[in-house]
Amino acid sequence: MQRIAIARAFIKKPKILLLDEATSALDKRNEKEVQGAIDKIRQELGSITTIVIAHRLSTIINSDKIIVMQKGKIIEIGNHQTLLQNYPEGTYAKFVREQEQSEDRNPGMAVQDDEPQMTEESEQAKEARFQEDSKKQLILDQEESEMKTRQDDVDKLEDDEFEAFKKDLAKQNKFMRLVNISQPKVNILIGVFVSMCQGLIMPWFGILLAKMLFVLNNYYVPLGEDVRADSDKYCLHMFIAALIAFFTGFLQKFCFGVIGENVTLKIRQGLYSSVLQKHIGFFDQKENAPGVISASMASDAQIINGVSAEGLASSLEAGFATLSGVVIGFIYNWKISLACLACVPFMILGSIMNAKFQAGMSSDADSASKEANLLAGDAIINYRTVASFGNEDQILSDYKKLLDGPLQIAVRKSHVIGLVFGFSQFVQYAVFAVLYYVGAVIIQHDYDNMEFDKDKPDEVFIAIFAMMFGAMAAGQAQQFGPDIGKAKAASAKVFGMMDLPSKINAVNQPGSDLIKINPQTFKGEIEFKNVWFRYPTRKNDWILKGLNMKINSKETVALVGESGCGKSTIVSLLLRFYDVNSGLILLDGQDIRKYELKSLRQGMGLVMQEPTLFNYTVLENILYGQDQASNSDIRAAAEVANALEFIESQELSNALDDSAESLITKFKDNQKIIVKELGENEFNETLSLLEDLKKDEIKKGKFLAQQGDIDRRGEDKKDMQLHNGFSVDCGLRGCKLSGGQKQRIAIARAIIRKPKMLILDEATSALDEASQRKVQVALDNIMKDRTSIVIAHRLKWPTC
Repeated sequence: MQRIAIARAFIKKPKILLLDEATSALDKRNEKEVQGAIDKIRQELGSITTIVIAHRLSTIINSDKIIVMQKGKIIEIGNHQTLLQNYPEGTYAKFVREQEQSEDRNPGMAVQDDEPQMTEESEQAKEARFQEDSKKQLILDQEESEMKTRQDDVDKLEDDEFEAFKKDLAKQNKFMRLVNISQPKVNILIGVFVSMCQGLIMPWFGILLAKMLFVLNNYYVPLGEDVRADSDKYCLHMFIAALIAFFTGFLQKFCFGVIGENVTLKIRQGLYSSVLQKHIGFFDQKENAPGVISASMASDAQIINGVSAEGLASSLEAGFATLSGVVIGFIYNWKISLACLACVPFMILGSIMNAKFQAGMSSDADSASKEANLLAGDAIINYRTVASFGNEDQILSDYKKLLDGPLQIAVRKSHVIGLVFGFSQFVQYAVFAVLYYVGAVIIQHDYDNMEFDKDKPDEVFIAIFAMMFGAMAAGQAQQFGPDIGKAKAASAKVFGMMDLPSKINAVNQPGSDLIKINPQTFKGEIEFKNVWFRYPTRKNDWILKGLNMKINSKETVALVGESGCGKSTIVSLLLRFYDVNSGLILLDGQDIRKYELKSLRQGMGLVMQEPTLFNYTVLENILYGQDQASNSDIRAAAEVANALEFIESQELSNALDDSAESLITKFKDNQKIIVKELGENEFNETLSLLEDLKKDEIKKGKFLAQQGDIDRRGEDKKDMQLHNGFSVDCGLRGCKLSGGQKQRIAIARAIIRKPKMLILDEATSALDEASQRKVQVALDNIMKDRTSIVIAHRLKWPTC
């Protein structure tokens, strides 16, 4: 990755080149080659200003000007020679001496900087060696081909199982699943009852309106008599209907609103829990990028909320309104009701077509916008890189192009949906026309046959109005309901992610006879037996090919090799981020897959090449390694990791988190002092202002670490007062700390676990020579009496 990033920087042919530890992640040979390439390209580009940030002096020794900084100030300036001459006891000279002493302590490494010395050998020996190497390579290629064929068959079976899983998921009844997680159940009963009442109101109102029209037309009383009594009666009934609508509407939204929020909470909790249980290979897939998953948790859960609460209420109201309208119609006039039922298939057809096209459109738009979400997520996560190259316009242009896909799909389908929706509207109004026409025909037929009391006009109109108002209520309920198509697509995606079984599950690991690591008896003996492995997303590239290796208990083993040779892959297999494709990994003679995964990982201490810190305090980040460690243990771990120097420095302790939550905590901690100086009223007023500020931060979406998220220890664990520097917030991914500071906190986090196995993957790559030497001594001490695996590019580190 580092070499690709270097190539990306040079392709711009910049006039100003910034190299921030550009070769720190490379082995010695690649560092030398890349450094030579950098120097060559600089000569080819001509006049180019280069700023190099480095801990290792080998990358800057030929610089025109070297600026030495300390605590934000320039203390020395010059080139290599002048700095040594003018500041013989200065910081730079000290760095040079430390590096020379380091090389003197490891004299065997001096030869590593040079190309291997070629010794003369006879043509016959060369030919024999060539044939032997060719034979070995032929055997390896044949074995690799056989292994690839075998593993491809296994992968095909897994793909078939996944396709069958998706088909079974599509057949499941998502609605019943939502009902099962809907709480409280009493709200469902109340909601169903008030939805029934809400659905009955409109047909009832249709009856009242029809009767009121006939009263106003003097149908029930002789012409000229007072119609006030009947009109007052029906107006009172309408007012009662309005009051009932008010209370039932309130109870309906309240009951189903509570259910909907509970459903959203449970879906988000379930989705987040399932994501944490997924194996690392799951996140290697492009469609499972962080941006896609976070978008699903935010939006899809809310869409499903609409189906479970608002959608259920709308469907119940529409169903009761339609049913009551039809029943009332049959009670008053069965003939017109039969005519209405004859029109129902056309109305259903229009609704089904509309829903089908909406579902298809939602599904296509969702898949098309996934690429746009991926780009947005990558750009936001790596915004510093985007900004440093000035590619904001390009990102926006690419994002716009990716959004053109959903736009074109929407435009194409909008014509069809418009036609379908127009058909449904035509059916709705055409049905009314048909009903009025049939009603008029029925009344006319009775008049023609002198049957005036057979089909009374008011009963015909009441039947029509009841069914019309029932249909209108159903239409209004569905109009304010959710997009069923989007809801189905969202539920399929969310439940599919939740139900997808994880190949390696650390939370709910299958098996009842799993082995738990006992710190008293665990030895830490590791053995690889004919291990073959390839990453799920790189199926044509075998990383490990028949690896056989044994690491004895309490032995320190160094893994050294060129970049990409599989050193970090071994670490991933030991931590069971992945499982081997073939072969065995034995831990104390037992298959590593037989161990309880949580216990296995807790028995290991890991410091990776690129440390990751959480948006918590320094104390909480160290405590993440062992959540029941005491304050004295935390400080001791920081001291061993050489982190106390900056944690307890004045600069860091003054850089306390300025968030409202942190200020409130400090304010309350010093309440007695503040009250004594300012008074009780001033203290309460200031605290109230800080609480208002905290609310504003929450509205703006600022991350707030809740007290007790990490530190859940009792008072007995807080056996000493720690320096204020331990309370400093590290920022998002440790952005408030330098690379070396993050690395040392990560080392402290691993040390505090007191692991039986220690894994150091370039653990000191981001440290300067002085800090690296101190940390190396500390790590040498803690590696005693435990199995240790050290991954390094530079041979001066793994002096095992």
